[in-house]
Amino acid sequence: MRQPKFHLSVAFFASVVLFSFGFSSLKAEDEKIFSSGDHCLAYRTPKKMFFFTDVIVIGKSCQVNASTEMEGTKKRFIVTVPVESFDSDSNRRDEVVMEILKAEDHPDLRFETDWISDSVIRNLLETGKGSLKGILSLAGRSYPVSFQMDFFSEGGNYRIEGHLDTNYTAFDMEPPVGGPGGFIAIVKDKLELLAHLQSAQITGFEEAIK
Repeated sequence: MRQPKFHLSVAFFASVVLFSFGFSSLKAEDEKIFSSGDHCLAYRTPKKMFFFTDVIVIGKSCQVNASTEMEGTKKRFIVTVPVESFDSDSNRRDEVVMEILKAEDHPDLRFETDWISDSVIRNLLETGKGSLKGILSLAGRSYPVSFQMDFFSEGGNYRIEGHLDTNYTAFDMEPPVGGPGGFIAIVKDKLELLAHLQSAQITGFEEAIK
């Protein structure tokens, strides 16, 4: 008995969708987010398409403003980025991110480290790694976080990489879904925040490390 053309069309469509998402998933996971000279921030989060295929979503912004503040012998570092500047290669997804983070009322994502001493800064630069605790402000709320950091000396510049492994729940947010009942896409409750900064583009950095 011949199958109805409708059933064949559906099967063909489903195969193409799963096949294409399977390859885009591998490409996304293997994709290098930053170039060596980038001064940027990014988020990375996994989603499941049509209940089957995992895809990695990456949003990146290089509109980063980083600076230092000094109070006596203590210093802190401040990093801000406009929420609307994150680009995930999907205008609709970027609009959803802006809605979730309430960008209309709170346009910037901001991280302020705790006040730290000269000895802590020297230890971070000499060992090339450590953690930086601070306050992450987004969507009108503030949360204590701790970024794992790596510092790479490159001539007169430091390449600074930060990583925070967290989830939406930690920031009082629900993972977004796509389609009715999340049929098209379900974002998992997993979120990574990534930093790739250049010390030469951090205002006051040279003074802070003296």
